[in-house]
Amino acid sequence: MKTTAAPNIQPRLALSLTYDEGKLRAELSALASVAGGERKALTRSINKALNGTRTDITADLRSRTVLKAGTIRKGINVRPVLWKSHTLCNGLVHLGSGRLPLTEFKITPLRQTAQKRRLPAQYKPVSYRLAPGGKTFGNEPQVQGRSKLFITRLPRAERLGVYARPGAERGKLIAETGPSLQAFYARTTRQQHILNAADARFRKELAHQVAHLSGGGR
Repeated sequence: MKTTAAPNIQPRLALSLTYDEGKLRAELSALASVAGGERKALTRSINKALNGTRTDITADLRSRTVLKAGTIRKGINVRPVLWKSHTLCNGLVHLGSGRLPLTEFKITPLRQTAQKRRLPAQYKPVSYRLAPGGKTFGNEPQVQGRSKLFITRLPRAERLGVYARPGAERGKLIAETGPSLQAFYARTTRQQHILNAADARFRKELAHQVAHLSGGGR
C-alpha cells in the first residue's frame, strides 16, 4: 500500500527586533565604569527576552489553537546570545514545523474508523477543529476528489493517522495534515503581538540589569 504525504516544507517564521546603538548606549551609560557591565546587561536582557518569547508563543498558540503545549514547544528553538564582535550580537528564536498530522488537532473520533469489508463512504465520519470552538472540518463526503477522511494505523506505524483515498484508486492513500505552527502567524498583527511582548520584556530586563550591576551586583 502506497502512502503520500502533503507537501511538508514551509518557510519558518522570521521576525526581528533592532535597536539604535546610540539610544542603547545612553541607557547603559550607568555601567561605563563597571568592567564588562554593558555586555553582561545586554546578554542577560536579550536571553530573557528570547526565553520569554518562547513562553509567549506557546501561550498564544495554546489560546488560539487546540494544539498541546508539548507539540508547540517542539517547534520552537531558542539560540542564546552570540557575540560576533565587541559591539555586535544576536540571539534567535526559531518557530518552524512541517505541516502537522491531523491527529495533533481535535480529531473526532480519536480511534480507528477504517473497517474491513466496508467502503470508505461507509466509515464513521471524521471531523477536526483547529481552534477551540472554531469551525468543524472534515465531514464532507468528498474533498478535492478524495474520498471521505478516515483513521487507521498503517503497518509499522507507531500511531493512528488520518488518510483519504485519491478517487477510486484503492492501492494508494493520502496522509492528511493540518497547518504548520508558523502558519498561525501569517497575519502581521499576530507577528506584531509577539514582537511587542519581546520588546517590552527586553527593555524591562535591561533597566533591571543596569540598576542591579551599577549598584554592585554581579
